[in-house]
Order: sequence, then C-alpha cells, then structure tokens
Amino acid sequence: MSSYQQVREEQKYKGKSVADTSEASTADESKLPKIANKQTDNSKVVITGDDVLIEYVARLIQKVSVDTNVRAAESESIENFITHYVWHNPDNSESLVQERLQNRLSEMKLRRKKLLKSL
Repeated sequence: MSSYQQVREEQKYKGKSVADTSEASTADESKLPKIANKQTDNSKVVITGDDVLIEYVARLIQKVSVDTNVRAAESESIENFITHYVWHNPDNSESLVQERLQNRLSEMKLRRKKLLKSL
C-alpha cells in the first residue's frame, strides 16, 4: 500500500479530506498523519522522488532565507532549478530567490494534490 493510500485510509477514519493533508507543511511533523501507530498487514510506505524533492526544496528555502551568503555555484544551481523547462507557471526573475523557490514548491504541491485526486 502506498503512502498516499495509507493517508487516504486514515483520513476516512478521521473525517478529513486528502486535500487537507496535502496542504500540511512537510517540515512540520506535528501536522503529518501518524501512520506508524497503525497496525496493518504487509503494508509498505512508498516515498516517491517528488516527496523527496518537495522536502528538499522546503529545507532549501529555509537555508536560503537564513544564510544570505550563498556560494556562486549554489546560486547557479538554484537558478537552473527555478528556470527549468518542466515548470508550467511563469517565473518572476525580479523576485527574491526565496519567493521564487516558494512558487516552485507550491507548484509541486499542487501537482501532488492533483495526482492524489486522480488516484
């Protein structure tokens, strides 16, 4: 059973929608469902590449906002990520890096939300 299916099952019991769960911040563990306490038969938790990327970008936003001295190589890599062709939403290059990363993070969460609805 994937992590998405487990979240859906738990939300059925709690009476919440999956959309409420996907809006939770990935960095705030208090908002995440307690899957580990639930005993299931032969269940597996699946962490996708999208899940890892969302967590990484959320942490990167925090690092960039705290540490203003970002090396040139790191800055170039962040710029390449933000301006990659895979994004659907336009980029406002005049905004701060934190805001631009936040826009990309929001887009990834929206994509995940749409995927959950389609499942």
